[in-house]
Amino acid sequence: MKHQLYETQILLETKLTPAQNRELHLHLRTCSQCRRLAQAQREITHLFETTPAPYPQPGFTTRWKKRLIRAEHGRRNLITWTTLSVLTLAFLFTLVGLSLQVTSSSEYFPQFLTFLISQATRWVNFIASLQNIFSPLLRVGIKLIPQSWIIAFVVSLSGITFAWVITLSKNTIFFNKEVTG
Repeated sequence: MKHQLYETQILLETKLTPAQNRELHLHLRTCSQCRRLAQAQREITHLFETTPAPYPQPGFTTRWKKRLIRAEHGRRNLITWTTLSVLTLAFLFTLVGLSLQVTSSSEYFPQFLTFLISQATRWVNFIASLQNIFSPLLRVGIKLIPQSWIIAFVVSLSGITFAWVITLSKNTIFFNKEVTG
């Protein structure tokens, strides 16, 4: 016998026409396989209807939030230690490289030191030249921009900074109250 149509009607629990319903009941009287399927479907439906919904144990939210905070602190610690480790290794490799450079060219150490000093003075001269370029631009720009615009910019920037600090502090206070409360 072909059971597919009847199994589909049983499992999908669709509205059947009176003729389809009669045909299904006649089939269930003669077919034990479909009868067991229909009985299992009724039992499952009854279990879903009568079983209460599971609820979390008391204090679940508090425990979950504490776990999230611990995980965040752990993540931050991992990032911090990884960064420190990488920086330490980079510093050690730099020291080893410099010491090898200095020891391999110890007879050239005065020239090496002179080279380092000349590079440092070049950087200082470069920064001074940037200052010489931007200082007049800043002085002229300040004179060209109306004073009310500058005051409005400073007040706006201060307001935005103040709002940002307040928002951060409220979020921190709110989050801490949720965890402890």
